[in-house]
Amino acid sequence: RAELAEEITFEFPARGEVTGGVLQAKSAFPIGLLVDRLRRDIAARFVVYPQLGRLSPDFIREIGGRAELAHRSVPHHSMGDVMGLREYRPGDSLRRVAWRASAHRGKLVVKEFEEPRHMELAVALDGCIPRPSMKNDLEWLVSLAATLVKQSASSGWHIKVATGGNSGVSRFDVESSGRFSEVMRHLALFEAARIGRAEMLLQILRDGGDKSAAVILLSLEPPPSTDEDVIVVNRQRRPDAFTLEKAKT
Repeated sequence: RAELAEEITFEFPARGEVTGGVLQAKSAFPIGLLVDRLRRDIAARFVVYPQLGRLSPDFIREIGGRAELAHRSVPHHSMGDVMGLREYRPGDSLRRVAWRASAHRGKLVVKEFEEPRHMELAVALDGCIPRPSMKNDLEWLVSLAATLVKQSASSGWHIKVATGGNSGVSRFDVESSGRFSEVMRHLALFEAARIGRAEMLLQILRDGGDKSAAVILLSLEPPPSTDEDVIVVNRQRRPDAFTLEKAKT
């Protein structure tokens, strides 16, 4: 009697919840003389995660640059431990000046702080679809959000995610593998909203997040009042930021 172990890869046409199904298999192993067929009902329930992709190198550099600018703009008490002192250079924030040491030395010196251990990201996903024809554009944004979460998990980044979909507003602070699975499941089941919540999502992230985070807004119709320090991404505005990979689950 011969046995054959085979790994099967399923491809699903879309993200979301899949319940049950039928598995059919046919084998002529080992020499093709006899054909054996198998049919099994599958009662299991699957959650298909969003299709992932690749962030472009330019987009990753932009995120890193915004995170660095945000980190340097916050007051010194949120920057970490003081590593030492150095002479003042044009462009240094006056908040970094060590006034007592400057008076003692007779010249301006500033404090140097430890760099943050992890890059901080804050991602807002607005699920509003301005027109029915833009459904695929929203799927692109959901996949981008999922890829940012996965990239953060593999790169040691700290990411906060706020979403506005059909079920309301949700917020996640992804620092552990458990939270990673939770936010990926949420994105898998995310449904479009009737109203835009971009401004609300950005406010939620700012009120409850680190001021040194790079802020990314994923929105098909971003509000005109969006701050300049927010990276606004959609397929029409930034098609080069992200490339989808072939979907396999």
